[in-house]
Order: sequence, then structure tokens, then C-alpha cells
Amino acid sequence: MYFYKLKSHQDSLLVDHLKFVGDRGAILIENKSINFKYSKGQLQHTAKVIGYCHDLGKGTKYFQDYLLGKNSVKDKLKAHAFLSSLICFYNVKEINEELATISYLCVKHHHGNLKNFVDDMYIEDSDKKFVKEQYKALEDEVNTICNELELKLPSLEEIDDLIEKLEDILDEYNDKLEDNNDFEKYILIKFLFSILIYSDKEHAIFREKNDITYDIPSTLIDEYKIKKFGNQKPNNIRDIVYTDVIENMKKSNNRIMSITLPTGSGKTYTCMSMALKLKEKINKDMKIIYCLPFTSVIDQNYDDYQNAIKEVKKVNTVSSKDILKHHYLSPKDYRSEDLYYQGNEGRFLTENWNSQIVVTTFIQIFDTLFSNKNSNLIKFNTLSDSIVLLDEVQSIPYKYWKVINLLLKEIGDILNIYFVLITATQPLIFENNKYMN
Repeated sequence: MYFYKLKSHQDSLLVDHLKFVGDRGAILIENKSINFKYSKGQLQHTAKVIGYCHDLGKGTKYFQDYLLGKNSVKDKLKAHAFLSSLICFYNVKEINEELATISYLCVKHHHGNLKNFVDDMYIEDSDKKFVKEQYKALEDEVNTICNELELKLPSLEEIDDLIEKLEDILDEYNDKLEDNNDFEKYILIKFLFSILIYSDKEHAIFREKNDITYDIPSTLIDEYKIKKFGNQKPNNIRDIVYTDVIENMKKSNNRIMSITLPTGSGKTYTCMSMALKLKEKINKDMKIIYCLPFTSVIDQNYDDYQNAIKEVKKVNTVSSKDILKHHYLSPKDYRSEDLYYQGNEGRFLTENWNSQIVVTTFIQIFDTLFSNKNSNLIKFNTLSDSIVLLDEVQSIPYKYWKVINLLLKEIGDILNIYFVLITATQPLIFENNKYMN
């Protein structure tokens, strides 16, 4: 039996970390209803290889000395992302060049932010020099790890040819991007990048998976309304609106729907009930993300839904796994049934929306959709299989309507997302002003 010694972190063996991140990435994809041009099996395999390779560069003497506190190690030599990304590219390129290119970029930037593609097209001569020096410093155990994870390790003699091949592919891929007219490539790279950084940080913080059980009933609001207001009344405008919205949702097969409701018509409960019943209709575990333009109105909606859960579930304290509030001012503490998380643990679970219902802001959702930042993209993969309620959409500036229109239509089909636009006066973001479509 081989006894592993190389570490990825002070308290974690490198082989354990790589295996967790690769296997976790494949599992996350397995559980999602996605519709890329690549099969789910291809993407699972790619995510697994990305995870297995992402920290292999930590197997150098330089990085291991750095973990031991030897301050004499140069920053360039203890860095590991570029070497890891080359090994990842080497393992994926024989399967598919585009997936290999995306894998390379994901691993290269997994400790930072994604860049504009043109910034990654050229590899500096100094980086080529350093990566070969790092390769020579790889510990023998790296070969054992590669065998364990069924990876191929290029020889030192292959590094120059590998980099030259990579530069040619990057150049060709850039030409394809210039002629590209859809969002699929954009969505794919952010999705795989998100899968990697989510799995990586999850293991670094917890050493285990953090999944949730979807058990909030579709009748939550129905039951709560009866307890709070009594049975429906045939002439009550709120009850009429409530029934009408639910019935129209049941007839619709669109991924983008709109609800136009006047102030005072019971929008808060109506929209959540509609989302819960849409989830039941789809017959799949789906996260409900309720988005509002201002933090000032989030607390009231959150409190209303939390009270509904308390009343119907007959509990004194609602778990963050049931409902979560997230904006820049909200505390990053997270409560499960028997544990209370603060610090890095609480921040990870909160900022990654580890809950059945999330109440958040437009800034949070649109930063996730459009940002290149690591801190925003870590939860990008959690958007798949979700129902996104966009309340007060008329507050979105007109200059963003076109790109929102184009992205939401495509990402909805690819990542199985349903969008519901809610307002008293529907803007023409989707050139449709009907009550419910």
C-alpha cells in the first residue's frame, strides 16, 4: 500500500483533495438538467478531469516547501495553476479541443477571475521557462497520483510541443469566438468554471458535500393563507388574482413568463405560491430565487415567507436550508437543523445560495449572470434547475434590456431555468405586455 505525503493544504493530502473536487464536479453535473451541445457524460468526464488536475502543480518541491513555511521559495516557482492547466489540457485535448481549451482556462484562473479571452491567447516566454523548471521539481508521488486518478502526465520533452499546440488552438478558438452569435460558449465556460471553484472551496472549507433536501410543499402558501386569513372569498380581489395567476401558470409552457399585478393585490404570496406550484408541475427539485431591486424591501418579503414556513412546518426556528436572505448587508451566518455556521463556512453556504428559497437582489443575480469575478461565479452552477422571480423589473435600466433579453432566453433552455417577470407595469423587455404568457 502506498502512503501519500504530498499536501494540497496544511491539513489535506493532495490526492484526497483532487479526488474530491473531480468526483464532486461530476456529481453536480449528473444532478442537473442541462442542455449543452455536449452530452452530460462528456461534461461529467471533463469536470472530473478538471478537478483531478486543478492542483496537480502543487506537487512540486517548491510548493511543498512553501507549505512547510520555507520563505525562500520564489512566488513564480510556488505557483501551481499554469502547470496544472497544461496537464489538464493534455488530458482533455484528445477527446475534444474546445473542451480542452475551456478546461485549460478554468484551471489556469481558478484562484482568480476569468479574463477576456484575448488576454489568454499568448503565453509569455517567462511563463514557459518557469513551467519547465516547475515540471522538473515535481515529486515522484505525482506519477502515483496520476496513475490513481487515471491521468496522463506529459514528459518534459513534450512541454514545448504542448504549449505550441495550445497557442495554435487558442488562436483558432479566438477566431471562432469572433464569429459566434450565441451565448452557449459563454454559458459553458462559466458553468464549468463555477463547478470547479465551488467543488474546490467546498472541500477546502468542509471536507464534505453540502446538499439540501427539497421538502417545502407546493401548498405552503395555500395552507398559510388559510391559517392567517381564513378560507378564500369569491369576491376578494386578492383571492381572485391568486387563483387567476396559478391557473394561467398551469396552462403555460414558456420558460419566461410575466405577471402584472397592481400594488395591494397580494403579490408577495401569489408569486411564491405560483413558483412552488410551477416546481410541482415540472416535477423536479428546483431552487426558487426571489429577486428584488432594493435591500429595503427584502426583509419584509423574507419575513413573510419565513413566517409561512414556521406556521406550516410547525417549527420555532427556520433552517437556512429552507429559506435564505442574501445581499451585501445581510449577515453571512447559516443555520441548519442542528448546526450554526459562521466565518468561512457560513459565508460559503450563504453566498452559494445553499437553500430551497433564496431572497436576494437584482445586483446578486445579474452579477452572477454577467460578472467575470470568482466570488460571483462560484454560484453560477447553482442557477441551473431554478425558478427566478424578478420583482419590479421596470427598475432595470433600459440600456440593459437587449442583453438581458438575449441571455435569459438562451440560458433558460441550456440550464433549465424559468424566469418570471413581476411588476405593476410590464416593461417591453420581451416585447410582451400580457398578464401572463
